[in-house]
Order: sequence, then structure tokens, then C-alpha cells
Amino acid sequence: PLTSEERCKSEKRQWREIYSDHETAWNSFISMSGIAINSLDDIPWPEEALRGFNFVGVSDSASKQEKRRAIKRSLLRWHPDKFFQRLAKRFSSPDVFSLCESKMLRIARRLTELSEL
Repeated sequence: PLTSEERCKSEKRQWREIYSDHETAWNSFISMSGIAINSLDDIPWPEEALRGFNFVGVSDSASKQEKRRAIKRSLLRWHPDKFFQRLAKRFSSPDVFSLCESKMLRIARRLTELSEL
């Protein structure tokens, strides 16, 4: 059996790996500027299962400044206006656009809640 310290280290390694995989997928997605967005599955959404500040790529024990920077970076990425300004031409239909907007609003709410902690 793992000690609590080993379990904590293992969890940190897991969320860092999940977040790193997401960042890689996001960078690949952004670099494919000519590819249409046909469904929600075409977008590398952040892993909603990540708890606390892990959702934005920092540990819960990170400094307040690190947390703020991570939240700000994520808010700029997932803010609906910024997102659509950047990617509007790639949406294949208004229906996909609407579904994405709903998901982004949930993400933005979660980021706002984190910023208030």
C-alpha cells in the first residue's frame, strides 16, 4: 500500500500528465488553422475531472501569483468572445457554434470560481 505522501506524489504526476497532454492537443488544434470544427469532439477541451487548480495546470499549493497567471491564461483561452474571435471561421455550422458556446460558458464559470478562491 502507498503512503499518503506517495499517493499525493502519484496524483500530482497524473494531473500534470493529463494537463500536459491537453496542452499538446490544444497546440496541435490551434496550428491546424484550415481544419473545420464539425463537432464538440474536434476541440481539445480541458479535462473537467481535474480538481481545484489542477484544472488550470498548477497545484493547489502553488503561490497565489502562479494561480492567478494560470487562471488568466485559461480565461483568455476559453472566454467565448476570445475563442470565437480566434476560431469563428472554422465552425462548420451555427449548431456546432452554439454547443461550443454552452460548454465554454461552463468552463468560464469554473475558472471564475477558481479566481475567487
